[in-house]
Amino acid sequence: MKKPLIIAAIVFAGLCVSAVVLGVFGFVFGSKIGCLSPAYHAVDGDPYLTGVARSALPVIRALREYQSDHREFPTHVTALTTGYLPEVPTTPDPKAGDIVLGWSYHCDSAKKTYSLSHGLGWDPSLIYSFDGGTGHWKFDPGDGKPVQTIQLNP
Repeated sequence: MKKPLIIAAIVFAGLCVSAVVLGVFGFVFGSKIGCLSPAYHAVDGDPYLTGVARSALPVIRALREYQSDHREFPTHVTALTTGYLPEVPTTPDPKAGDIVLGWSYHCDSAKKTYSLSHGLGWDPSLIYSFDGGTGHWKFDPGDGKPVQTIQLNP
């Protein structure tokens, strides 16, 4: 009767050790494999976030050109594939918004402001918000802490 109990205890201990090792590995190496922890400390000029922000530049440029031609931003990013962006896959998703080049696009109902967001892991995301006059980069740790405006020059 004691033998199954001992085996169960050994299996349980092994699972606990594995969970701790994976947790430590994820915390230490997560940002190095493209997955940031909510504890990531974003700073102005952050090289990693600047690289991610750089991938949004074609979309930002296309949105600026579209707005210049139509005096409003498109409701959906699929409008950008006609003359503003080269053939790129876009994914309409009612929950996440339209996704283009890995960036989720949301436009306000008046079509005067928009935001692009890019997930950086389970929780954190990088956000580009255009308020009608200027664009701002923001880091959202995704864990309930305040969103942080940061200066990036992609």
